[in-house]
Amino acid sequence: MDSLMAQRLRNAIERRYDATLNVVRIMRSGTVDSLAEQVNATGAGSASAPVPTSIEAQSRSGIQPEGIQSQSTRSEATRPEPARTQPMDYPASHGQRALWFVHRLAPESAAYNIVFAGVFAGIARESLDSTAMEYALARLAHRQSSLRVTFHAHEDGLIQRISPYIHLPFEVVDGGAWDDARLDAEISAAAHRPFDLERGPLFRVLLARSALPGDVLLFVVHHIVADGASLDVLVEELQEYYAAEQTGRPCALDDEPVFEYPAFVEDEQRLLAEHRGQVMSHYWREALAGPLARLAIPRAARPGDPVDRAPVPPRPPVQTFIGEEVIAKFAPAVSNRVKSFAEERGLTLYTVYLAAFSALLHRYTGEQDIPVGSYTSLRDHAELERAVGYYLNMVVLRADFSDRPSFATLVERMRDRVYDALEHSALPFSFVVEECNPERDPSRSPLTDVVFNWLSPSEFSVLNSFFLGAEDGEAATAPGVLGLRPYPLRRNFARFDLEIAMGETHGETAIYLQYNTAILDRTTVTALAHHFEQLLIAMLDAPAREIRLLSLLAPEEEQTILRHWNDTASDYERHLCLHERIAAQIQRTPDRVAVRALDRTLTYRELGERTARIATALGRLGAGPGTLVGVCTDRSSHLLCALVGILKAGAAYVPLDPDYPKDRLALMMEDSGLGIVLTTDSVVGALPEHGTTTVINLDDESTWPEGVDGTPSLAKATAADPAYVIYTSGSTGRPKGVVITHGNVGALFHWADRAFEPEELAGTLASTSMCFDISVFEFFYPLTMGGTVLIVDNTLVMADLPWADAITLLNTVPSVMSAVLDLPRFPPSIRTVTLVGEPLRRDLAQRIHAHPGVSRVVNLYGPTEDTVFSTQGDTNPDDPFEPTIGRPMFNTRCYVLDDALQPAPVLHVGELYLAGEGVARGYHGRPELTAERFLPEPFVDESIHVGDTRMYKTGDLARYLPDGQLECLGRVDTQVKVHGYRIELGEIEATITQVEGVRQAVVIVREVHGDRRLMGYYAPNSPGDDSVIEARIRAELGHLLPAYMVPSALVAVATFPMTPNGKVDRNRLPEPILDEHATHDMGAKKQGAETLTPTQRKVARVWSEVLEREQDKIGPGDEFYQLGGHSLLLTSVAPKLEALFGKKVAVADLFRFRTIASLAGWLEAEAASADEPTKATAEARSRAQRSRKALLARRRASAGSGAKSK
Repeated sequence: MDSLMAQRLRNAIERRYDATLNVVRIMRSGTVDSLAEQVNATGAGSASAPVPTSIEAQSRSGIQPEGIQSQSTRSEATRPEPARTQPMDYPASHGQRALWFVHRLAPESAAYNIVFAGVFAGIARESLDSTAMEYALARLAHRQSSLRVTFHAHEDGLIQRISPYIHLPFEVVDGGAWDDARLDAEISAAAHRPFDLERGPLFRVLLARSALPGDVLLFVVHHIVADGASLDVLVEELQEYYAAEQTGRPCALDDEPVFEYPAFVEDEQRLLAEHRGQVMSHYWREALAGPLARLAIPRAARPGDPVDRAPVPPRPPVQTFIGEEVIAKFAPAVSNRVKSFAEERGLTLYTVYLAAFSALLHRYTGEQDIPVGSYTSLRDHAELERAVGYYLNMVVLRADFSDRPSFATLVERMRDRVYDALEHSALPFSFVVEECNPERDPSRSPLTDVVFNWLSPSEFSVLNSFFLGAEDGEAATAPGVLGLRPYPLRRNFARFDLEIAMGETHGETAIYLQYNTAILDRTTVTALAHHFEQLLIAMLDAPAREIRLLSLLAPEEEQTILRHWNDTASDYERHLCLHERIAAQIQRTPDRVAVRALDRTLTYRELGERTARIATALGRLGAGPGTLVGVCTDRSSHLLCALVGILKAGAAYVPLDPDYPKDRLALMMEDSGLGIVLTTDSVVGALPEHGTTTVINLDDESTWPEGVDGTPSLAKATAADPAYVIYTSGSTGRPKGVVITHGNVGALFHWADRAFEPEELAGTLASTSMCFDISVFEFFYPLTMGGTVLIVDNTLVMADLPWADAITLLNTVPSVMSAVLDLPRFPPSIRTVTLVGEPLRRDLAQRIHAHPGVSRVVNLYGPTEDTVFSTQGDTNPDDPFEPTIGRPMFNTRCYVLDDALQPAPVLHVGELYLAGEGVARGYHGRPELTAERFLPEPFVDESIHVGDTRMYKTGDLARYLPDGQLECLGRVDTQVKVHGYRIELGEIEATITQVEGVRQAVVIVREVHGDRRLMGYYAPNSPGDDSVIEARIRAELGHLLPAYMVPSALVAVATFPMTPNGKVDRNRLPEPILDEHATHDMGAKKQGAETLTPTQRKVARVWSEVLEREQDKIGPGDEFYQLGGHSLLLTSVAPKLEALFGKKVAVADLFRFRTIASLAGWLEAEAASADEPTKATAEARSRAQRSRKALLARRRASAGSGAKSK
């Protein structure tokens, strides 16, 4: 028995036995005996009306999209007399006040229109009597006072005005000549036309006479005066009045009592004033305590704008309500399994599906705390079943995944959570929001962005029939003389990021998903419905297993992602070492030029001779397989000879960049245990004290051991032996050495054999520090293909080299490449540009392609731990999207996994893991760290893959695109949480770099007075007025990003401090100078009040009046909500500001400009030029004066009675 059934059963018992039962008790122990005990305990019943042993619910109320029903909160209420001759004013309910505010925020939106369109099935269209329908509407309006309501802002708050008479619009249009598309468009336009809540009426009917599919009758009512069940009542009663008008007979409805909505408002006010209201308030403050996660559902589509490429795109600064919908269905077998699962555990379907949906959101977002909204019905007495009005409330139900629960555990928790919420669900949601006082964000709904509803269509409901996609036929036809069948009207609005309604129809479980198009897209939502079903199946298959360990993917999806896209196995000569590949090329082309450097040019034969002497020298010193030899030389031919010589000796090299600080070099030498270091005259002084380390100066053969000119007798290395150890930065500040074997390099070169033509490698520029692993490709691979390595100190000097026109391949990072393109001359011989190490932007790729000689621009990706490169993506100058990192190389496998190492669906962001033959041995001397970052590969097929079966945890965020390409989306460690919001710092950085005049940007989080704040740093393209650029940045951020993603401070820097490995050193960024008015320190605010400008003082005066606080305690950096304001008070601020400044001020403007300073600045910039106020301004001033007088009167009355002002 779900809550809706329990509600109807409770109401049936109330009508028959005059006994009020507890819905939660019915649901917890809904046996006949327990119900009889509850009825008898109330003292109800008599000898003439004994309590039977079997009780049937007899309610015929319409079903609406609500998840749980509220516990009884009403006391006996009086009904106003229905016959009135003058309009009557009554207070609005809390729910109505909230809807009023949303309407003021977006008056052009139809988000809260309740619509239903039906095609006639019960009568022929030509027999429909339009006059009878108009009279029926008039009688319906006379009966239902909620249809005669308008809403008005009053000094004492929002009031609803019930008029004694109102004409309900009935429009008849001739659509006989329309085709289906035109009919759809006309019906949709009528359905989405907004209401004027002050003018009314708030219910209208449209008849579209059409040949096919038949005449369509459209009902539209605003949510502020009705809910789903109300629409059922209105459709049914309208048909009854229509039948009476046609036949001329009396209508039984005229004799039936009507519950008036103002009585409900009285009950609500009574609840808030009584102890039970305080108990409910305490419950919700506890239940919603702490920061609530704001769910950011990953977006699947690839918008063209570079900023919008982020998986979770920037939110509009102010909430929008434009939406679309998706309808999906679960297979009958799945629905049946859910029913069995629920019955076995005594659960409602609502509880099971809500728990499952929360689990899906957990898996989609990675959040441990999942808050989901759900509607509750406030029709808590039998007399409310047929009432028309807004009898809905919202509750927020949290699901905790921090302890890694199983599905069996989760549903039990959810049941308890639902029952607890049910007991306290009568407290108005807007009141709960005020009590919890969360940080306000104008781009979101308060407390939750996602809503779940369960529809229980045990009886016909016009909304349910449409939502659940009921097919044509008797089951989809509304009762009544018109026999309306649902017309497929699509709703183009959304009240939340995502609202989902589920229910059963024709043996299947249908899912109706309504989503905000500014946040989500059809691809994402369609995939979400699919993954919902897949996860549900997995949870039913293994209810005792941790939810995080269950797959979201269908078997065919898993096969594609894990197998097909990683089908990269390719055979080659795996036994060869790196120096053996070079030796083979020496034999093939001994007289070809191998190396050009500023000191000399070497042929392949000369290279072989020189490296043999170095290898022999090292052999004399005992170097061999497993030995680590340091290299600290200038960028001359000595450098390449030293590296190849070390490899020939069977040893592995450790690069020591002479530009590194001595302390860092000392750490690297100590950690690697170097016994030998090769150096040159020009940099020998850069070496730290080296103790027992043997130093060989390649410029001074007196430092060499004797006998280096003889035939070398060297120990032979194997493919499993180390080739080099490169040190990368460590999170603790201690560098870590990555051990790469000859076999790892062999896998890299096998890929390169297929990826490049020999002509591309003819002149390869080697400009990268030997401490960066991309130098491995620059130094060694051309020597295996007969190319020439062109050694330079810096890429930016290449155009001045005597052999600049010999460069055919340029390999560098995007930031350097951007600077190269700014040079006066770009060598025309460059044919191929490969970029790695940083995100490649489309505009840069297009600039490179624009050079006539360039035929290829390749975007490469790979960490040092996977041997230089892991993926390859060739760019297309005509591609409208940002470049991807392509696909895995040969013998490389790429996995995008979540925190539980489960594969992420296509287009979902996860961490990138790399497996295959390029995976390094590990970190030198760091077994614990190696075990932490190099994990067993869980998806390996040993019958296909050879070699290492470990995978490397990159720490990079990525996602697969539908065609199998990979997008890299920044670092895991750049995701932060500020004030409960999960923020990708790279998204903010990317937005700042799009601003004209900005070259680079970095965003970090700093703690200020215990408050975590975003701090932005930017490097301008050229020196100039920083304030101008900062203003430009702030304007762009305010336009593209929500307020919580805008840095508190912006700092201009000439250059960014860098780590030795060439990354921005975030720890050395300068401390920003903060505006203390933006802190939460009230003392600072009080001081700030003294510095207010005249315009700011006017705004502060309005705030002080509305908030009832001293003006001198309001500073320029204060926000309205932080000072105790709430949404409804903003509706009082707007007319006061209009009166003061002679400008139209919308509630949305007050959301956009949240501080005194920003609001005053906007008002000044947009000030009206006319000297005399307009008529609208005068009216606004009059309204403000009346409001001020009323406010003062209330304060005096409050002071006199000792009441506490709220």
